[in-house]
Amino acid sequence: MRSPFQPSQWQSYHFACDSNDLEHYQALLSDEISRLNMTATVLGKTGRFPLSLYKSPALDVQLPSILVCAGFHGDEAAGPWGVLKWLMAQDTDQFAGINLSVLPLVCPSGFRKGQQFNRQGQDAFIGYAWQVGQKPLDTELSEEGRILTKHNGLLRALGQDGVLCCSEDISSDTAYLSSYEPSRTPGPFTLQLQAKLGQHFIAHTLAKGQDCSAAGSQFNCFDTGFTAVMVRSGARLGATLFTPGQSAFDARIQATVSLVDTFVGGYLAAG
Repeated sequence: MRSPFQPSQWQSYHFACDSNDLEHYQALLSDEISRLNMTATVLGKTGRFPLSLYKSPALDVQLPSILVCAGFHGDEAAGPWGVLKWLMAQDTDQFAGINLSVLPLVCPSGFRKGQQFNRQGQDAFIGYAWQVGQKPLDTELSEEGRILTKHNGLLRALGQDGVLCCSEDISSDTAYLSSYEPSRTPGPFTLQLQAKLGQHFIAHTLAKGQDCSAAGSQFNCFDTGFTAVMVRSGARLGATLFTPGQSAFDARIQATVSLVDTFVGGYLAAG
């Protein structure tokens, strides 16, 4: 079994840097946030690392509100770089159709080291419990998780119509998806993301009968992960995509771009 502290690093030819080049990433991200006139909010800090949220320039209650996240695990670097590359291809016109919020890099301390866990050896993706009457699992909740939990009301509002988390499976050579819809069987939301993932990599088919113990793509398998808890606490739809870490790094970045585009585009088309 791979250690969560084992560093991983790839070369991005598109960005001309190493996958864990935090300073270069933050500089490029800052340029794009400024160009798109998005609102930046520092939710908190983990040591000297800020955990930042970015929102549409002006939120409109008449529009769908969606949240795109990445970088809960520091060694899953294609997610943050993919979200950045997607932002680089956008213009401000899209904000006329959606309220878009982005958490592009939840665990910067892990990202900088290229390791799965944060600087305190914690998993930033698990341990959440935002349902009414439940408290976070303090023994599992990371320092990043505590920051997000402090702002859970805001995040629920910003992701009330949909949440997409861009993750990776570093040890896998196939892609898969974990999705959530208010139905007994996968609907258009899940099937569109699954099909798009399959255009980039060999992808697991969805487990039948919501078998949450099955390896690969899963449907409505609720746990204490961020996406599942966002849905449990009110988000209408949610998904976590896993690109295969054994594939080329830039290919994983491009697949993330494509999946984010499909996710956001679905709401723009519905409007």
